Amino acid sequence: MRYFLALALLLCAFRSQAQAPNFATLIPELMARANVPGLSIALIDDGKLAWVGSFGVKNTKTGDKVDDRTVFQAASLSKVVFAYGVPKLVDQGKLDLDTPLSKYVPEYVQNDYRINAITARHVLTHRTGFPNWRPDGQLLVIHFKPGDRFSYSGEGFVHLQRAVEKFASLPLDTWMRQTVFDPLQMTDSSYLWQPKYDTLAASGHSPTGTPEKFFKPTADGSPINGGGGPASPC
Repeated sequence: MRYFLALALLLCAFRSQAQAPNFATLIPELMARANVPGLSIALIDDGKLAWVGSFGVKNTKTGDKVDDRTVFQAASLSKVVFAYGVPKLVDQGKLDLDTPLSKYVPEYVQNDYRINAITARHVLTHRTGFPNWRPDGQLLVIHFKPGDRFSYSGEGFVHLQRAVEKFASLPLDTWMRQTVFDPLQMTDSSYLWQPKYDTLAASGHSPTGTPEKFFKPTADGSPINGGGGPASPC
């Protein structure tokens, strides 16, 4: 929550480019108020990069400084990037937003006929009926009729991911690199851990400012050096 507070305060401060000289003082003050160890930020004005700044440290234990090459693990912001890529399959005629995904990945939910109603549109608008994540070691359960209401779900995005991988005949990261990352020159972005991240990446921190281990997703979904969960847009 402290990260969202800092961002909200920063957005209120970004009234005009004329304030850019004050950012060097303002941003560290806001970071201290929200207990944010490190931050990198870019100001876009009328579609153009107007200003870039890097503040704080990547790791409070090592004291390594954030710079303009620092990589941050984006967590659920990766859903937004994935959602940008999915309509390209629609443009290519490979995906209909209203065709049930069970047509392509029938094994994702078992013993619940409502899986046959869940579409890409439901996933992208978080109306699948899935929980955010299934309980460990238990089957995935649909909690309400798909489309009835909003309920945020990482499981829904993994369901759509599996379908996209079938359409593209490619792993998610490879398809995203070809479809989104390379065309947009997002040269350091990936859904999988890259060796260069060992030095480029900023650590996550606990509420008390203690650095945490990197989550290093791999192509087979296995974690490296701690962490867990599938390599997915979640």
